[in-house]
Amino acid sequence: MEALGNAMEYTLASAAKTTGMGKTTIHRALKSGKLSGRRLDDGSWRIDGAELARAFPPVPTEQAEPSPWNGGEQSGTAMEEGGAAGASATELAVLRVKLEAAQAKIADMDRERRIILETVDDLRTRLDRAEDRILALVHRPVAAPAPALAEKPAEALTAAPVVAEPVRPSRSFLARLLGL
Repeated sequence: MEALGNAMEYTLASAAKTTGMGKTTIHRALKSGKLSGRRLDDGSWRIDGAELARAFPPVPTEQAEPSPWNGGEQSGTAMEEGGAAGASATELAVLRVKLEAAQAKIADMDRERRIILETVDDLRTRLDRAEDRILALVHRPVAAPAPALAEKPAEALTAAPVVAEPVRPSRSFLARLLGL
């Protein structure tokens, strides 16, 4: 792998080692257009690290030398000698995208959670008000008896004599039916 500025490029052999594929597989992918790369004047290939990661994601293998990311211990990450920065940059870019997506999802879930909590609080308030109204209706004091029509009942009886009308006996159904 060669470092050209910020871009990391792989040779055919280093691309095969990084991806865990054979050199023939990588070469076929270049020829078919599945993988893009540039051919040098001497006939060798150079493949961009991001392009390689897109077409063939790296697979874990034993690393030949210690990595600065693990405190100098050997890692199980697929990296070639001197190429830890190239594969790390690709992996970091992928991880950053995944992290941003996860953070956006968490933010959406947090907004939904707040809306649900506000709805629950509103429903609790409405329930408390309804309970208060029901309790007020159930524990309403009994009304006092209606006052008498006349202040002096004796005067009301003597002021206007009540004349009783004679009560007619009602005719039975059969009598009415037969016209009797």
